[in-house]
Amino acid sequence: MKQKHSHFLIPGILLLGIVLRAPFTTLSTVLSDIASGLGVEVSSLGLLTSLPLLTFAIFSPFAASWAKRFGIERLFLGVLIVMTLGSALRTINLPLLYVGTLLVGAGIAFINVLLPSLIQAKRPKSVRILNHPLHYSHGLVHSCGFIGSRSNH
Repeated sequence: MKQKHSHFLIPGILLLGIVLRAPFTTLSTVLSDIASGLGVEVSSLGLLTSLPLLTFAIFSPFAASWAKRFGIERLFLGVLIVMTLGSALRTINLPLLYVGTLLVGAGIAFINVLLPSLIQAKRPKSVRILNHPLHYSHGLVHSCGFIGSRSNH
């Protein structure tokens, strides 16, 4: 008997792919807007573009052990809540912009590691097919960020 999956599986994978890249790949295109909105120099936001890589390196190693401890679905829910909170914090002021960026980066680190595992666990015979939308959405966001950066010049 063929196991059915939710109609939201592929759109959900696409949206997660966008969420995993958009907060950071498009950052450089709006950095001057962020600086003027916060009333700071663009140069004071230099660390902001490096934080995602640091958070990926710091938090990715914990993803698998936390998934074993809390369950992958429960961890996904917690990570998405933390990312939402981090995104909201980023809009308040400069110190919370950095805190929010750390939270979003940590969340993305977890999802980057765990989403392929979740796909493997839920749809082991469709891993190759279901990973395509994920990678497609990554590329789409990168392209949009690149186009946005070119249109600002």
